[in-house]
Amino acid sequence: MNGNVSSSGKKKYGCGAPASPFSIDPDMYENLLQLKVNNTLDLVLDFMTKPLQDECVRIQNSPQSTETVKTKFCIFRSPKRFFRLRIRLGVIRSSDGELKFAIWQKGGLTPFPTTPPSECYPIPARIICNIMPELINRVKHVDVLSQGLRACHFMTTLSEGEVLITLVYDRELLCSASKSGLVNISEHNFTDNVNHSSWVIEAKCIKEKFEATWPSVKFNLIGRCRGTALVIGSNFIVESLNLLDKSLKYRQVEGAFSNPNGHVNCKALEWLYSCAVEEIIYSKSKVSLLEMYCGNCNHTCALAPLFHNIVAVELNQKLCDAASFNLKLNGVTNVKVIQSDSEKVSKRIIKTYASQGRYIFQFKSVSNLWHSQFISRCVFAICY
Repeated sequence: MNGNVSSSGKKKYGCGAPASPFSIDPDMYENLLQLKVNNTLDLVLDFMTKPLQDECVRIQNSPQSTETVKTKFCIFRSPKRFFRLRIRLGVIRSSDGELKFAIWQKGGLTPFPTTPPSECYPIPARIICNIMPELINRVKHVDVLSQGLRACHFMTTLSEGEVLITLVYDRELLCSASKSGLVNISEHNFTDNVNHSSWVIEAKCIKEKFEATWPSVKFNLIGRCRGTALVIGSNFIVESLNLLDKSLKYRQVEGAFSNPNGHVNCKALEWLYSCAVEEIIYSKSKVSLLEMYCGNCNHTCALAPLFHNIVAVELNQKLCDAASFNLKLNGVTNVKVIQSDSEKVSKRIIKTYASQGRYIFQFKSVSNLWHSQFISRCVFAICY
């Protein structure tokens, strides 16, 4: 498929990028999805059908391979509305002094209209849409909460039973003599710090009022500024995902990556699981797995029962800690998490095999692992 498909697709479907984030029409989802499918095929189809012999040369007994990479595209549809479980918004003051949420777009901030978020921007989870106007109305009337507020981050779960709200400031929330870093309010006493005490009192008040309004939801609040985070509750939420007949639990940490579309995440887990089952049946022997960019072991926990052992590679310290916690939480014992750059790991693997005289690679990036014949399969999961 050539590069003209994308441009012709825009003409055919008449739906390029919306001029405003608030002009998105969820009913155009199928057209937008088709554009993404076409763009993805443009990017990877030629690469995936390229003969393996173009990427490496056998120098031992086997002849050059003429096998091509077998591809299988699976497209899983997302709900059209209220699907995003994690969202970051800017906070601005309008010309009349009103505090408003805003969306980053093309280097600037576009403020939300007066229409309820569930109507003008039905992208975040419904609980987030419901909280947004309540939060901004409470914050704007309290100086210690509104002064220096520049952004607000929301996280929730598929069940919408837990919400984490992070208020991001460009001013200090702690005096210089106070502790910096992650500060859990329940574990420290800062009664001598007036600014800190005032912020905590008002933030706790919001937490209590929200939990009274939504009694089935647990709320966590964080005030973040310049390397310091004041935590009221927890700095994470716990997600539960069902895979076949098993429930998996994941700690998702504030400020670290997690799949923002929980519905697509479940579909991706099911698909990866089916791919792994197929691979194990094909191999007819014990199979091990090397997982790059493992994150919080979202995929790893689901796949672990199928493999003899797994090495999971992740660079981010927060995600490595969450990964270790999630493995223990789900009773997984055959996984080793390595904190390292996946690119560097792939280079070491390729260098080791090349030094043994097994293969020669023209190494350019981690994508060369796809073509390395000592790895039997490689699976890409692209989640929009």
